[in-house]
Amino acid sequence: MGAPNRVLVLDEFGAFVAADRLPALEAFLASAPVHDIVDQVFVVLPLQADYETELEQTTGELRERYAARVEQLKEKRYFVIPLAT
Repeated sequence: MGAPNRVLVLDEFGAFVAADRLPALEAFLASAPVHDIVDQVFVVLPLQADYETELEQTTGELRERYAARVEQLKEKRYFVIPLAT
């Protein structure tokens, strides 16, 4: 019998993957072969920007995304972005 909860954690994996390749990593992590061996995947990445400072310089959807990140950072000191599955 397998373990009841199988988790894959890629800590600071973004250091090994260029930003433009993250969608391919996301697709792979959402694929059936990965889900056959793990129940959840966590990719831990360093912050890409000072979202609070940049919030003043953004508009529209980007501003909303940054505002949500700032709120989570203030509350938890990290933020979570669910990957599409």
